[in-house]
Amino acid sequence: MKYTLTDKSKLEKTLTVPLSREALNTSIDSHLKKIGKNIKMPGFRPGKVPFKLIKEKYYTSGLRDATDELAQKSFNDFLKDSKVSLASYPKIDFKNLDNEQSDLEIIYDFEILPEIPELNYENIKIEKKVPKIVDTDVDEAIKRIRKDRSDFVETDKKIEKDFKVFLDFTGKVDGKEFEGGNGKNVELVVGSGTFLADFENGIIGMVKDEEKTIEVNFPENYGQKSLAGKKAEFLIKINKIFSSIIPELDKNFLEKLGITDGNMDTFKKQIKDSLHDQAESISSSKLKEELVSEFTNSNPIDLPKSMVHEEIHRIMESTKKDLINRGIPEDKINIPHDSLEGDAKKRVHTSLLFKKIIETEPSVKASKKQIDDTIENFAKTYKDSDKVKDWYYQDANRLRSVESIVTEGNIVDWLTKKIVPKEVEVPFMDLIGESK
Repeated sequence: MKYTLTDKSKLEKTLTVPLSREALNTSIDSHLKKIGKNIKMPGFRPGKVPFKLIKEKYYTSGLRDATDELAQKSFNDFLKDSKVSLASYPKIDFKNLDNEQSDLEIIYDFEILPEIPELNYENIKIEKKVPKIVDTDVDEAIKRIRKDRSDFVETDKKIEKDFKVFLDFTGKVDGKEFEGGNGKNVELVVGSGTFLADFENGIIGMVKDEEKTIEVNFPENYGQKSLAGKKAEFLIKINKIFSSIIPELDKNFLEKLGITDGNMDTFKKQIKDSLHDQAESISSSKLKEELVSEFTNSNPIDLPKSMVHEEIHRIMESTKKDLINRGIPEDKINIPHDSLEGDAKKRVHTSLLFKKIIETEPSVKASKKQIDDTIENFAKTYKDSDKVKDWYYQDANRLRSVESIVTEGNIVDWLTKKIVPKEVEVPFMDLIGESK
């Protein structure tokens, strides 16, 4: 096979393949004959339409089919001959296609995957944060549990933090009401973080039936871009106020929480164990994040632009779907392309390095048992678990998605053995604070 391959950059290539006019015309005629076997034309029996008439009417279809077939065949032959690994499908153009007196060239523009040298695991230093849980951490957790189980009684008192209120509100930005800025008899526990801090703090001290206008500043990173960084005014009317009654920490309360012996030491140990599990989960997650980050930083590679672009599109679609599910109208969502480029590059970089690890360490690939166990665990969280399992097993793409998740977990575990972290003790509240 004759061809010319030129470099536009390290990964961007242009392939030029010569094509004779005779070969193109032969292919066009072949496709037109196939079309002629099935067409119906007045005055002719099926399959007996003169070739000249077929060519006059269906030449464009024959040309399209011929160029598609020749372009595909030539590129497949090139791949077999060159052994390159594609990062993207080629953009194809035909040179001299309209000049019937000359031969042609098929031009392919595409990217290849980078060649990844032997991976570097040396001099990568990471820390595993080991949670230190003290009595005050347990005491604070118990306070939160009691608070979460508070009873509420209607009151005429002024609103305080932790009170429950029912209120009407109308919000305006630049003197105009905006979508999502109105509510009638909305329930709110003050200080819960359900609304913006300016809003919740602004109603503290109000009384039943009081009306008041408060200022609320939307943060710069607010999900609804049309409101990000804006100042709004909310007209508030308080309908009802309920004060909170925190339950006593007694035997009866402990028994309601499942502490059958009603023993405080048993309860505190259970709380401490729960805090430890929570902290360990956060620590492991942060360790994996740091491990992957340091590993990619120690193994720089060229990234195909096409793969980065596709990943930006994937992140954008996922983000849009999430915002729509939160109630933000699609036409109000504006996600700048450039804002996602950094994350997209990290993901592509990681995926290419992980691909290299899979090639050299096939044991990290997800086993059938791991995939089955993962689907089983997913399904357990739903009422009809069998339907959820069927949903995964009936679609090859969903199964591949689970396989990818499991394999990535295996790779991270494998990396943890190659790059042993240094353990550092960290106060529980510091670790929790870092996760927010």
